[in-house]
Amino acid sequence: MKQSAGKFKKIGSLIEPLLKANIPDWRKNQNDLFSLWPDLVGEKISRKSKPDKLKISRNGGVNILFIRLLGPYGPEISLQVDEIKEKINFYYGSNFISKVVFSPAVYNNASENINMQKEEKKKLNKTFNNNFEATILNKKLMSALTTLKGNLDQLEKKK
Repeated sequence: MKQSAGKFKKIGSLIEPLLKANIPDWRKNQNDLFSLWPDLVGEKISRKSKPDKLKISRNGGVNILFIRLLGPYGPEISLQVDEIKEKINFYYGSNFISKVVFSPAVYNNASENINMQKEEKKKLNKTFNNNFEATILNKKLMSALTTLKGNLDQLEKKK
């Protein structure tokens, strides 16, 4: 059987479209991970950490997520590493993250975190003060109503 050389295609040109269609774009996954961090791991963890970088193995091996701590939360977050991996892997539907490592502690955002804590404290104080004032007003109102009831009772007795 004789075939002409012009009808053959290079195997690379056949495989490339298949690979693009079936292998996820790792850069998109990395961007998703960074932008969806609070949704993926929850608000509590996201206030104390953020993804620093993602080291993706080209041969399908171990993908390593580096997390930057936003304060002295190392011991607390280290106890939640399995939970973080589980949540991220559940989102991606595979064993996307194999290992979580903490980036060197450089608290660049420590002042930002402190400011956020101060704002939360202000909100709590404001809520407390509003509740306290409402409680005082309620006590004064109850006292006034009790006095009014006593006065009405005395008026009825006089009749």
